[in-house]
Amino acid sequence: MIGFPLHIARWAGRGCALLALSAVVRGADPVEVQKALLAGNYAVVIKQAVGELAESPGHPEWTMILVRAYLTVGRYTDAERVMKETLAREPRSVRLRWLAREVALANGQAGEAGQRLEEVSRAMSDRSVRYYYQSPADLVVFGRAALLLGVDPKDVTFVEAAFPQMPDLLKGGTVDAVTITEPMRSIAQNSGAGYVFADYVAEYFPDLLMVGYIATGDWAMKNPSAIKAFREAMDESIAFIAANKDETKAIEQKVLGFTSNAPAAFKTAVRPDDLDVYIAVGKELGLYRSALDPKKMIMN
Repeated sequence: MIGFPLHIARWAGRGCALLALSAVVRGADPVEVQKALLAGNYAVVIKQAVGELAESPGHPEWTMILVRAYLTVGRYTDAERVMKETLAREPRSVRLRWLAREVALANGQAGEAGQRLEEVSRAMSDRSVRYYYQSPADLVVFGRAALLLGVDPKDVTFVEAAFPQMPDLLKGGTVDAVTITEPMRSIAQNSGAGYVFADYVAEYFPDLLMVGYIATGDWAMKNPSAIKAFREAMDESIAFIAANKDETKAIEQKVLGFTSNAPAAFKTAVRPDDLDVYIAVGKELGLYRSALDPKKMIMN
């Protein structure tokens, strides 16, 4: 069983705008160049990634960025060439093999695509090497491969639970894993109830909208002033925490009985594209009865 919170605010990071690269700088951060790829700066991204791979042949992150850029602009044979060069150097990477499957499909090579899926499947089932594949990105690949191989996500029992309940649910064996946040995460670790399996949000979705306050559309349309006042109150609280760290810790200790290591930095602004990942995953799992428009789901 996997426990999920009943409600899901964004961690700090929104201040980082999509990178618009105007020049190639060696030793660039792949994460920042990935943002440029998402922003559509394909020519600059390709130039950057080609240069990085010339200095570090077979680098997995730069390979994936370059190959995805090539696929996006229709340079399928270039994507295949780069993919094969890197796979020869990194034969164990399931992320590369999953991307190689996409490259094969783009080049009309169904047999090759099937072979890559089978390679990922073998890595999933081989207990002797499973320790090697613990990153959130690897786990996502395994999940997508499992869906293609016919595994029904409905075979997993999902349990809704409030954050404060999660350490006890783990300790009692009611659930096998939870998606948890501070301070309950530290409580679970310190009590021996569980351990961190993967920081999947920070590693895979560094700017993911994690918590939202949800109301029905009918109520939201009738109470716009309440929504505005609630957001203003949240913003005032965020500003107070940032300006009064010692007093904040004292309040935490009094109300919660402990203090957090570093209060999370929240922002209340929400954009329609913040919901894209949830809509995409929901579609993949067949959770929706109709099409969802994120623009109609946010009340500002």
